[in-house]
Amino acid sequence: MTSVAEMDAAMLRKVFDINVVGVHNYLRPVAAHMIETGRQGKIVVTLSIDALHPSAPGLGAYDASKHAAYGYMKVAALEYAKHGILINGLAPGGILTPGVTGGADTTELVAHVTLPVGRWGDADDMARVALFLGSDLNSYATGSVFVADGGRLLQ
Repeated sequence: MTSVAEMDAAMLRKVFDINVVGVHNYLRPVAAHMIETGRQGKIVVTLSIDALHPSAPGLGAYDASKHAAYGYMKVAALEYAKHGILINGLAPGGILTPGVTGGADTTELVAHVTLPVGRWGDADDMARVALFLGSDLNSYATGSVFVADGGRLLQ
């Protein structure tokens, strides 16, 4: 974690390369292939609840990149809708993954952040939302962000 005052441009660029340029590098060729082959379909962009609000001091680069990815997703949804391509964002929050835990004991982390649903989420919780967004059950939503955070943003 690095404060805005201590963050250099190289660090900011690195985070943007991962979280914004990375989205572009997969979305653009996938959408192009769908258009070239005459296929309509869905694309799900992984965002974060931090795209919707600031998360914590020291996470300025991460939060800014997720805000940028959110804006990029919305413009892409607008541009590709005419081709029958629906693009939505999935905004997880409070998900216990190896990236969050680093393999460490999560007892203290879980005890300090309580969620209205009474538990932290896991990868399967996010997969279920992504499955809906990418399936035929979603025939109309595009440019939307689906928050799956156990109620975190309600607090």
